[in-house]
Amino acid sequence: MNKITVEFRNNYGNEAIYVVSDNAKAVRTLTKKKTIDRNDIEALQALGLTVVTHQSPYEASMACR
Repeated sequence: MNKITVEFRNNYGNEAIYVVSDNAKAVRTLTKKKTIDRNDIEALQALGLTVVTHQSPYEASMACR
């Protein structure tokens, strides 16, 4: 539970950060939001959690070009 995996997505020009790890439901319960922001990430890190970025399939396909 010391690691939270997030995925950055671009939604119509706006950055959206989704928690994609098993503890996503707990983070949604705490923040009362489906997506989190950079302030939420800082707060999670202050609690001692490590935030890891997961590359979305779209970003992976774009990196191969």
